[in-house]
Amino acid sequence: MSKLTYRISYYALYAMFAIILIVIGLFFLGGDASGDALIPGVDPEMWQPAQTDALLYLMYVLFGLAIAATVIAAVFQFGAALKDNPANAIKSLLGLVLLAVVLIVAWAMGDGTPMQIPGYSGTDNVPFWLKVTLIFFLITTSMDTDRGLARLLPPPPEDEKNENTDKIKERNILQVYLNKDDALMCGNDYIGVDQLRQKAKEFIANINNAENMPEKTQKNVDFFGTTLVNDKHVISLQNDRGSSYQAYISVQNELVAAYNELRDELAQEKFGVTYAELNDAQQKAVREVYPQRISEAEPKKYGEKKK
Repeated sequence: MSKLTYRISYYALYAMFAIILIVIGLFFLGGDASGDALIPGVDPEMWQPAQTDALLYLMYVLFGLAIAATVIAAVFQFGAALKDNPANAIKSLLGLVLLAVVLIVAWAMGDGTPMQIPGYSGTDNVPFWLKVTLIFFLITTSMDTDRGLARLLPPPPEDEKNENTDKIKERNILQVYLNKDDALMCGNDYIGVDQLRQKAKEFIANINNAENMPEKTQKNVDFFGTTLVNDKHVISLQNDRGSSYQAYISVQNELVAAYNELRDELAQEKFGVTYAELNDAQQKAVREVYPQRISEAEPKKYGEKKK
């Protein structure tokens, strides 16, 4: 079912792209409006495309499709979750309810007073379409936000007076260090950045439950039942202040990619699709099996980079 849905959405996306390109092409290359299509009172020097209405109707259709797709997706997600996890299914309805509330509030707050447009007496300058346009901008417009990679912060210094403080076992830590010359050390070995992903995957997964690799915990996980999860491992990442920014970002990307690949492999094995195609409940379960635990220590200065 998920593969069929993916194919339908894949072809529908490209069909919409084609329609949009055709309409935009007609708008810019379809010539000038003439006769009754001309807006009276408008400066003759102002360009009035002949296919303006086609572009407007396309926007209305896309807006309607976006709402319909959101509602249909929510219904399907609710149905799928109801079968596997009724509690999460009820929670999934909150998104649909929130959308309905946003639409109702936006409609109530919208000002339907007709705009004063010199020379225009068309049917679009009416309260209904003015409010629809306002709702469209309220829903689709967003402010830029800073983005970053989620990280596990380094633990606070141990309290020397607390004798019961648990220490992370050596087997549970993978030390990754980038020196001033951008040479990468993983554990006790120097490796290339292209080797880091596989090293990290072997450490995180510990498929054979080796004694020198992270210990596993037996845990009840939705969809998987009672299973062993590696929730005690920590990848400790540290760099020298002299290391380059690009090298440091490359190391980060490889570590995150290791988690992504493990989650994709588990999703394919259990559900037959990629991690990105899973619903929220399934993604949460996969993350419980492979939790991301990267600790970034404060950079240290061991030496200056050679010039």
